[in-house]
Amino acid sequence: MQSLPFATASYTTQSATLPQFGRHIVARFDGATVVVYQAFNPLIASYAVEQGKFAGCPDFKLGRKTWVKPGFLWMMHRSGWATKPNQERVLAITLERTFFDEMLRQGAESLTIRAEGQKFPVQLQWDPDHKPDGSREVRRAIQIGLGGELGDKYARGIGIVKVVDVTEFVRAQSEYATTGQYDRLQVPLENVYKVADVNLAMSLGIDRVGKSDQGK
Repeated sequence: MQSLPFATASYTTQSATLPQFGRHIVARFDGATVVVYQAFNPLIASYAVEQGKFAGCPDFKLGRKTWVKPGFLWMMHRSGWATKPNQERVLAITLERTFFDEMLRQGAESLTIRAEGQKFPVQLQWDPDHKPDGSREVRRAIQIGLGGELGDKYARGIGIVKVVDVTEFVRAQSEYATTGQYDRLQVPLENVYKVADVNLAMSLGIDRVGKSDQGK
Protein backbone atom coordinates (compact mmCIF):
# COMPACT_ATOMS: atom_id res chain seq x y z
CA MET A 1 0.00 0.00 0.00
CA GLN A 2 1.35 3.39 -0.97
CA SER A 3 2.22 5.72 1.91
CA LEU A 4 0.34 8.98 1.41
CA PRO A 5 1.26 12.44 2.72
CA PHE A 6 -2.36 13.15 3.62
CA ALA A 7 -5.35 11.62 5.34
CA THR A 8 -8.26 10.67 3.09
CA ALA A 9 -12.03 10.83 3.26
CA SER A 10 -14.85 9.71 1.02
CA TYR A 11 -15.71 12.25 -1.65
CA THR A 12 -19.35 12.40 -0.56
CA THR A 13 -18.32 13.22 3.02
CA GLN A 14 -15.67 15.70 1.95
CA SER A 15 -17.83 17.61 -0.52
CA ALA A 16 -20.55 18.11 2.08
CA THR A 17 -18.13 20.03 4.33
CA LEU A 18 -16.92 22.54 1.72
CA PRO A 19 -18.52 25.79 0.55
CA GLN A 20 -20.57 25.48 -2.62
CA PHE A 21 -20.06 29.08 -3.75
CA GLY A 22 -17.44 31.80 -3.73
CA ARG A 23 -13.66 31.96 -3.93
CA HIS A 24 -11.88 29.70 -1.46
CA ILE A 25 -8.46 28.13 -1.11
CA VAL A 26 -9.25 24.49 -0.39
CA ALA A 27 -6.20 22.45 0.59
CA ARG A 28 -4.63 19.84 2.83
CA PHE A 29 -2.64 21.64 5.51
CA ASP A 30 -1.62 21.81 9.14
CA GLY A 31 0.05 24.47 11.28
CA ALA A 32 3.39 24.16 9.50
CA THR A 33 2.77 22.82 5.99
CA VAL A 34 0.50 22.94 2.93
CA VAL A 35 0.21 20.26 0.22
CA VAL A 36 0.10 21.29 -3.44
CA TYR A 37 -0.04 19.13 -6.57
CA GLN A 38 1.69 18.97 -9.93
CA ALA A 39 1.72 16.38 -12.72
CA PHE A 40 4.78 15.60 -14.84
CA ASN A 41 6.31 13.04 -17.14
CA PRO A 42 8.02 10.07 -15.45
CA LEU A 43 11.54 11.51 -15.75
CA ILE A 44 10.75 14.76 -13.96
CA ALA A 45 8.56 13.04 -11.37
CA SER A 46 11.19 10.44 -10.47
CA TYR A 47 13.90 13.08 -10.22
CA ALA A 48 11.79 15.30 -7.96
CA VAL A 49 10.91 12.44 -5.62
CA GLU A 50 14.55 11.35 -5.33
CA GLN A 51 16.10 14.82 -5.05
CA GLY A 52 13.35 16.86 -3.39
CA LYS A 53 13.71 19.50 -6.10
CA PHE A 54 13.30 20.04 -9.85
CA ALA A 55 16.43 21.97 -10.78
CA GLY A 56 18.99 19.66 -12.34
CA CYS A 57 16.49 17.47 -14.19
CA PRO A 58 17.11 17.78 -17.96
CA ASP A 59 13.39 17.76 -18.76
CA PHE A 60 12.51 20.53 -16.30
CA LYS A 61 12.79 23.96 -17.89
CA LEU A 62 14.21 26.49 -15.46
CA GLY A 63 12.89 29.99 -16.01
CA ARG A 64 9.53 28.77 -17.29
CA LYS A 65 6.53 29.41 -15.07
CA THR A 66 5.43 26.26 -13.26
CA TRP A 67 1.87 25.94 -11.92
CA VAL A 68 0.87 24.35 -8.63
CA LYS A 69 -2.62 23.55 -7.41
CA PRO A 70 -3.64 23.24 -3.75
CA GLY A 71 -6.84 21.39 -4.70
CA PHE A 72 -6.57 17.68 -5.47
CA LEU A 73 -9.60 17.47 -7.76
CA TRP A 74 -8.46 20.48 -9.79
CA MET A 75 -5.23 18.59 -10.44
CA MET A 76 -7.21 15.49 -11.39
CA HIS A 77 -9.19 17.52 -13.91
CA ARG A 78 -6.04 19.06 -15.36
CA SER A 79 -4.17 15.75 -15.68
CA GLY A 80 -7.15 13.59 -16.61
CA TRP A 81 -6.47 11.46 -13.54
CA ALA A 82 -2.84 11.01 -14.64
CA THR A 83 -3.68 10.00 -18.22
CA LYS A 84 -2.73 13.08 -20.26
CA PRO A 85 0.65 13.21 -22.06
CA ASN A 86 3.47 14.50 -19.86
CA GLN A 87 1.13 14.38 -16.86
CA GLU A 88 1.24 10.65 -16.20
CA ARG A 89 2.70 11.03 -12.72
CA VAL A 90 1.06 13.09 -10.00
CA LEU A 91 3.17 14.54 -7.20
CA ALA A 92 1.97 15.72 -3.80
CA ILE A 93 4.44 18.39 -2.76
CA THR A 94 4.47 19.39 0.89
CA LEU A 95 5.51 23.02 1.30
CA GLU A 96 6.43 25.05 4.33
CA ARG A 97 3.35 27.07 5.17
CA THR A 98 5.39 30.27 5.28
CA PHE A 99 6.55 29.59 1.72
CA PHE A 100 2.99 28.98 0.55
CA ASP A 101 1.88 32.24 2.14
CA GLU A 102 4.74 34.04 0.40
CA MET A 103 3.49 32.64 -2.91
CA LEU A 104 0.10 34.20 -2.20
CA ARG A 105 1.65 37.51 -1.14
CA GLN A 106 3.80 37.80 -4.24
CA GLY A 107 0.98 36.73 -6.53
CA ALA A 108 -1.71 39.02 -5.11
CA GLU A 109 -0.67 41.88 -7.37
CA SER A 110 -1.54 39.80 -10.43
CA LEU A 111 -5.17 39.82 -9.30
CA THR A 112 -5.38 43.54 -8.55
CA ILE A 113 -3.49 45.04 -11.51
CA ARG A 114 -5.20 44.48 -14.85
CA ALA A 115 -2.92 46.40 -17.22
CA GLU A 116 -2.96 44.81 -20.66
CA GLY A 117 0.15 42.74 -21.31
CA GLN A 118 1.34 43.06 -17.71
CA LYS A 119 3.39 40.05 -16.64
CA PHE A 120 4.02 38.98 -13.07
CA PRO A 121 6.72 36.64 -11.68
CA VAL A 122 4.08 34.95 -9.53
CA GLN A 123 0.60 34.74 -11.01
CA LEU A 124 -2.65 33.69 -9.34
CA GLN A 125 -5.82 32.56 -11.10
CA TRP A 126 -9.28 31.83 -9.79
CA ASP A 127 -10.94 29.14 -11.89
CA PRO A 128 -13.99 26.94 -11.37
CA ASP A 129 -13.22 24.01 -9.11
CA HIS A 130 -14.10 20.60 -10.48
CA LYS A 131 -16.03 17.50 -9.53
CA PRO A 132 -14.48 14.04 -9.97
CA ASP A 133 -15.99 13.63 -13.44
CA GLY A 134 -14.49 16.94 -14.56
CA SER A 135 -17.70 18.95 -14.48
CA ARG A 136 -17.47 22.41 -12.96
CA GLU A 137 -18.30 23.48 -9.44
CA VAL A 138 -19.74 26.92 -8.81
CA ARG A 139 -17.03 27.43 -6.19
CA ARG A 140 -13.76 28.90 -7.46
CA ALA A 141 -10.33 27.41 -6.72
CA ILE A 142 -6.93 29.04 -6.92
CA GLN A 143 -3.91 27.95 -8.91
CA ILE A 144 -0.48 29.51 -8.60
CA GLY A 145 2.06 30.12 -11.36
CA LEU A 146 5.61 30.37 -10.01
CA GLY A 147 8.28 32.26 -11.87
CA GLY A 148 11.00 34.77 -11.12
CA GLU A 149 13.06 34.50 -7.94
CA LEU A 150 10.41 32.57 -6.03
CA GLY A 151 9.98 30.11 -8.88
CA ASP A 152 13.75 29.59 -8.92
CA LYS A 153 13.76 28.90 -5.18
CA TYR A 154 10.94 26.40 -5.59
CA ALA A 155 12.78 24.62 -8.40
CA ARG A 156 15.85 24.33 -6.18
CA GLY A 157 13.80 22.79 -3.38
CA ILE A 158 13.67 25.82 -1.11
CA GLY A 159 10.37 25.73 0.77
CA ILE A 160 9.76 22.09 -0.15
CA VAL A 161 9.49 19.67 2.79
CA LYS A 162 8.97 16.52 0.73
CA VAL A 163 7.81 15.27 -2.65
CA VAL A 164 5.66 12.13 -2.83
CA ASP A 165 4.48 10.34 -5.97
CA VAL A 166 0.77 9.63 -5.44
CA THR A 167 0.08 8.24 -8.91
CA GLU A 168 -0.79 4.78 -7.58
CA PHE A 169 -3.47 6.32 -5.36
CA VAL A 170 -4.74 8.48 -8.24
CA ARG A 171 -5.11 5.55 -10.60
CA ALA A 172 -6.83 3.41 -7.98
CA GLN A 173 -9.40 6.15 -7.37
CA SER A 174 -9.90 7.09 -11.01
CA GLU A 175 -12.11 4.04 -11.58
CA TYR A 176 -14.60 5.29 -8.99
CA ALA A 177 -14.35 8.88 -10.25
CA THR A 178 -15.01 8.08 -13.89
CA THR A 179 -17.85 5.65 -13.19
CA GLY A 180 -19.68 7.87 -10.71
CA GLN A 181 -19.07 5.63 -7.69
CA TYR A 182 -18.60 8.64 -5.43
CA ASP A 183 -19.47 6.75 -2.26
CA ARG A 184 -16.35 4.62 -2.83
CA LEU A 185 -14.10 7.42 -4.06
CA GLN A 186 -11.41 8.49 -1.59
CA VAL A 187 -9.85 11.95 -1.80
CA PRO A 188 -7.38 13.87 0.37
CA LEU A 189 -8.99 15.38 3.44
CA GLU A 190 -9.05 19.09 2.60
CA ASN A 191 -10.37 22.17 4.35
CA VAL A 192 -10.79 25.86 3.64
CA TYR A 193 -7.43 27.56 4.13
CA LYS A 194 -7.72 30.75 6.14
CA VAL A 195 -5.26 33.49 5.16
CA ALA A 196 -4.30 35.13 8.46
CA ASP A 197 -3.41 38.50 6.91
CA VAL A 198 -6.78 40.23 6.47
CA ASN A 199 -5.47 42.72 3.92
CA LEU A 200 -3.93 39.94 1.86
CA ALA A 201 -7.16 37.94 1.99
CA MET A 202 -9.01 40.99 0.67
CA SER A 203 -6.46 41.47 -2.12
CA LEU A 204 -6.91 37.83 -3.09
CA GLY A 205 -10.68 38.24 -3.20
CA ILE A 206 -11.27 35.35 -0.82
CA ASP A 207 -14.83 34.96 0.44
CA ARG A 208 -15.28 34.57 4.17
CA VAL A 209 -16.70 31.41 5.67
CA GLY A 210 -17.14 30.30 9.25
CA LYS A 211 -14.52 27.58 9.15
CA SER A 212 -11.43 26.92 11.24
CA ASP A 213 -8.03 27.07 9.59
CA GLN A 214 -6.90 23.89 11.25
CA GLY A 215 -6.38 21.33 8.52
CA LYS A 216 -6.18 18.28 10.74
